[in-house]
Amino acid sequence: MNFVGYRAILYEAAERVSGAKALPVSVREVCAYFGVPIRRSEATRKAALIHPETAPEILLPKSPSTILPRSWPTLPYNLNGNDSERCREAWDRYLVAHELGHLLLFRAGVGRPFGRGEYYLHEELCDSFARWLLLPEHLAQELTRPLPCNWTQATEALEISFRVVAKMESRAFVPWILAAFRASDCSPSFGFLLLTQAESQYRVRITTLPNKRAIGTRIPLRSRLGQELRLLRHGDIRPLAPELLIEFPSLANVTAVAAERVGRGLRIALAL
Repeated sequence: MNFVGYRAILYEAAERVSGAKALPVSVREVCAYFGVPIRRSEATRKAALIHPETAPEILLPKSPSTILPRSWPTLPYNLNGNDSERCREAWDRYLVAHELGHLLLFRAGVGRPFGRGEYYLHEELCDSFARWLLLPEHLAQELTRPLPCNWTQATEALEISFRVVAKMESRAFVPWILAAFRASDCSPSFGFLLLTQAESQYRVRITTLPNKRAIGTRIPLRSRLGQELRLLRHGDIRPLAPELLIEFPSLANVTAVAAERVGRGLRIALAL
């Protein structure tokens, strides 16, 4: 599979159809441009592209679904404490853009993935396409311009990064984590983690770090880091001592750390 070549095809397609558009990009207009209707169906529990060969359609579930493409874990729409209907619509916009990426790969001559490794490469390509489509390059660069280029004030920089991602989320009407990925695309010295809590531990469910570094990392509530995270209340942004990460090798070697709690979700920003 020519990963680099197909990545370039998807990037060019995203820039061609949304590069000159204002935010938020209309996914319905984009799908109409490619001749793909969108409809809700009781027959599906997750977003799906059907009949790509003849009459392509993108299906969305009629009932709220927590099932995302397998490149991301299952997460509820209102994890971030936002209005659930608006949060669902933001996820739906991402899901439609992701499925449209699959159609463009099909039209570029990409066959079905062969094996698990190639499957996840397909998913990664379509996730990237969704980010490029919904947050076009020049707008993403403009929105991330406030991010510092040096770490003389690393903690302050991370607090700024949370505000920048929140602005991208709002302006582009996308899920917070998609905005976080886009911020990391534009400023690779920043990384973001999304954590959920289950019983006696936190777990890293999504990471923007290269090669999915830290994915699945478990942070016991009794650990020093876990105790600090438990102190956060909704809306809090708090710097954390980098030494707290030493016992977690996948999170080591960072310059600064800050955490934010929003609803039931925990977000961590890292200066790399």
